[in-house]
Amino acid sequence: MQLVKYPETEQFRNVIKSIQYKTRYKGIDDEGKPQFDYSIPLPTIEYIGTIKTHGTNGGIGFDLETNEIYGQSRERVISLQQDNSGFMAFILKNKFQFSKIFDKIKNDYIEKVKIKKILIYGEWSGANDMRHYKQKIFNIFKIKLIHEDSEYWIEHEYIERLIKSEYNQFGIYSVYQFPTYKFQIDFNNPEYAQNEIANKVKEIEDYCPVWNFFKPEETEINIYGEGLVLTPINTEHYNSSDYVFKAKGQKHSTSKVKKIANVDIEKVNSVNEFVDNVLTESRLNQGIQYLNEMNIEICPKNTGTYLKWIADDVLKEESDILVESGLSWKDVVGKLNIVSKGFYFKYIN
Repeated sequence: MQLVKYPETEQFRNVIKSIQYKTRYKGIDDEGKPQFDYSIPLPTIEYIGTIKTHGTNGGIGFDLETNEIYGQSRERVISLQQDNSGFMAFILKNKFQFSKIFDKIKNDYIEKVKIKKILIYGEWSGANDMRHYKQKIFNIFKIKLIHEDSEYWIEHEYIERLIKSEYNQFGIYSVYQFPTYKFQIDFNNPEYAQNEIANKVKEIEDYCPVWNFFKPEETEINIYGEGLVLTPINTEHYNSSDYVFKAKGQKHSTSKVKKIANVDIEKVNSVNEFVDNVLTESRLNQGIQYLNEMNIEICPKNTGTYLKWIADDVLKEESDILVESGLSWKDVVGKLNIVSKGFYFKYIN
């Protein structure tokens, strides 16, 4: 059997970049350089957050050509002789249940997608430290259908319907059997969603619903919740693993930059208000006129020249407003460039 590795779950900042690339990429120019249209607004995407549980990544594969069921860790195919915390033993013990699940998936999707393999991914939990749960569980979070030249991630609603309580007695669960959380993320202003996500992660850190469901009755130990995994839903164009991200709390973050921190929304609002006030249509058009006067071609390669003129003009004319607002140039220049660049490319188009 061949390993079908589960993709790494991204950080929020990397997903923002991926969304920008996906939305604004227009192809390659004659010199082989990527071209982007910064006038295109970024989407608002609905995300579902599922609780990230303690454990190790596990996968169960089904090969439709050989009818074999096999197991894998994040890095390798496993066996009874070379197991991963007893996961292969668990698969074999519950082979009948997993066969039922695979048959259901195959029958439901065989007419829609050419299937060569089915991979069920989840977290194998309670395996290394039995303080964590009163039983070992496989908590399913994703299902992938694979053909020779394509792959398809099954929508989360199907997993919700597929994994019912009848499987729980065998230690088979899905992340959708526990509390989930919806977030609307406007990628033009992702800071606004960031606070909402960070606050929810803090709640889960302090009181993890999964831990409190599975904890041994006699224990007084509190195991902190790890955080959330956020997956886009109800979208046709942003449904690959590139747009899934994790949000860990500080207690489970391996570095301080990996956690989603709260942002100062009052400051974000002040920045947006300042930019909205100083980037009038008149000033943005004056930047265009400057390029014309200087015989500079209005095209993507001269974006930097346009942005510099706008920034210099704002600094020259609006420094007093900047000071009165309590903001620094570092606070506002990024947003100034984003809005100015959007206007410039809209003008080009």
